[in-house]
Amino acid sequence: MYSVDHLVQHHLKQMEKLSRQQEKAARKRERQQQKLEEAFAKFREEIASTLPLPAGEQTEQPAPQTSGTGLLHMLRAFLF
Repeated sequence: MYSVDHLVQHHLKQMEKLSRQQEKAARKRERQQQKLEEAFAKFREEIASTLPLPAGEQTEQPAPQTSGTGLLHMLRAFLF
């Protein structure tokens, strides 16, 4: 039989391992999100430089706010 101390130590090791795995996954998600944001910014710049603006419109006009989830999924499909 294992002693209670041994079982507690084993449990603590498992919890530490899980915590490290979760931290690693969080860092990976952050890197992927940053990569996606950079690609999206580059994509917007390319689109803005490619598309001609209609007469009388300014380049400083803010883009309409949308949910962006469809576009993000499309970008992810192209990037990853």
